[in-house]
Amino acid sequence: AASLQSHMISSHCELDMPYHCEICKYRTSILDKIHQHFNTAHCLGTRGYCPYCLKVMQFAKPDGTDLEKNQLRFVHHIQKHQLTVNRKCEKCLLNFTNRSILKEHQDVWHQSCKQLEDVERCTMEECTLMAAPLIDPLPSSTSAIDNSCKGTLKF
Repeated sequence: AASLQSHMISSHCELDMPYHCEICKYRTSILDKIHQHFNTAHCLGTRGYCPYCLKVMQFAKPDGTDLEKNQLRFVHHIQKHQLTVNRKCEKCLLNFTNRSILKEHQDVWHQSCKQLEDVERCTMEECTLMAAPLIDPLPSSTSAIDNSCKGTLKF
């Protein structure tokens, strides 16, 4: 438990939500929830998304006409993930096909969302509560401590 606690403090910021939907800007900190979101909110048969990096591609026009080139690009994109050296994000479960996309992901999507409006925090039933660390917390700009849960960390 101590190593998980150390990892959470050193690697993640409060309200780190790196998984995002390119279509509607939905964000979450849980990979399964972004998969669930895409399949329920956007699964119209005209789009697909990459399970490795969440890239979205249009497979057909709104009238149903196939975009065969995009379908082939998507297959090629998936193959790149499987056949090349992946660039794995150290802070989440995503993988990218090149370093520049990985760097952009880390710079843009691994920032705290606590200053954003309409951010929903986990309910107590969804959270994993951990004892507060014995070491000093990170500086306040990147602190993972939630003051409403004194004595615990909430992720």
